[in-house]
Amino acid sequence: MARSDFRVVANVAVEDILLDVQNARIRAGADQNDCIRRILRKREQFLAICESIAQDGLTTMPILASPNNDGTYIVKDGNRRITALKLLNKPETCPEPELVQRISKIAAAHKNFPSHVDLTVTDNDEAMIREVLSRHQGEMGGAGQMGWSAYLRTLYLLNHGHTAEYKRPGQYALWAEGRGIFVDDDFPISTLQRFFTLENLQMLGFDIDTNDELKLNLPQATVQQMTTKVVGDFGRGKSVNEVFTPEQARQYIDEVRSLAGLPPPAPPALATSPSSSPSSTPSTPAVSAPATSGSGGSTSRPTAAATTSGPTRAAATPATSAADRKKVFGTRSPGIAIPTTGHPKEQTLIAELRALDLSKFPLAATMLTRALIEVSDHHYRKKNRLPEEKSLAKNIKKSAQHMLSNGKLTESEEDMVKRLCNPSGAMIEIETLQKMVHRSTHNLDRQFVNTLWDNIGCFVRACWA
Repeated sequence: MARSDFRVVANVAVEDILLDVQNARIRAGADQNDCIRRILRKREQFLAICESIAQDGLTTMPILASPNNDGTYIVKDGNRRITALKLLNKPETCPEPELVQRISKIAAAHKNFPSHVDLTVTDNDEAMIREVLSRHQGEMGGAGQMGWSAYLRTLYLLNHGHTAEYKRPGQYALWAEGRGIFVDDDFPISTLQRFFTLENLQMLGFDIDTNDELKLNLPQATVQQMTTKVVGDFGRGKSVNEVFTPEQARQYIDEVRSLAGLPPPAPPALATSPSSSPSSTPSTPAVSAPATSGSGGSTSRPTAAATTSGPTRAAATPATSAADRKKVFGTRSPGIAIPTTGHPKEQTLIAELRALDLSKFPLAATMLTRALIEVSDHHYRKKNRLPEEKSLAKNIKKSAQHMLSNGKLTESEEDMVKRLCNPSGAMIEIETLQKMVHRSTHNLDRQFVNTLWDNIGCFVRACWA
């Protein structure tokens, strides 16, 4: 890295500066609006930097950017600062309406924030990577440049084609992020390096391809279900000491596979190196894939798993990713056991949601998804005589707790539903769905609705089980 690799481009309009969809804090942004939502996960820290910039102006730390051919720039370091400037200049564009008033108040009280900024720019990708990694030291409660955890540093290196010390757990978490499974900034990636061996990854649904990247050896819906549990368990504080020995790891993986309706696998014959090519690794995984139904070809559970007691779950998570899917349920049946008589409204909701193309009718699909969640929760509470709470989110949270107590949801599923109902600032939550339906200030987002369904579908199915 040399100073001569960089040049200063003066007085660039904030609206001509794009957020980096692969920034370590954003991770897997679908578009610019989604990038802002992801940065707003840390609300109080974001408001701190807004107030700091509005009161004192930008720090002297240069904002790094790469040029596009159309005269715009992509921020490579300074995404939080640029987001703050975008919203301070136009608070009404904030995708979280409850923050609009707070940002507007900050903007009205102080006038030191600019609408144009100087950028430090380079076309040299290697120089940019080295410069970015040398930064991120002090946080100062959110107003300063925030330090990177081992997870964020790993994601940055992997997203830019570099080797990383914690590559396997980083690849695993990055795959999860790309499927709408939220991974916290402080995910304990360094302590999980020992757990993510090639053998364990294979039992969790992944092989390693010739490019040393993860590739599925099981249906995506099944792997997503297992990944949601693994990420949730370790994100909530499960200790690596609980999976330290091969025997402990195997016991935990058996538990994860059981959740997805998979039997414990026979010990696979493995190559000795995690980076070995598939030619030295069996092309057919040693795990058993779920059987497929004779009519629709959708994934279903083995008979033994279906007859055991415990939570009732159908393998109905759509195989297509949330970002690419045009229909909420995908092409499969959603696996919701609504009785064929006595519930015509609910049956109609399912039929219309299955038919609607999200790319053409986003508002209708959003409203129907909300309605399906609400009527399903109402059905469950009425059947189990649960009291009415003050909001849909509180109703769902209480119902999920009751389901956990009665074996209809696993701890991992109940925790996921609870997180969706908490006003934590996360991108995917029930409160945001309410606002998308009722407020013109909330933009409709196909990926948001699809990802919400992928995470709360287990709850809806349990309401009717």
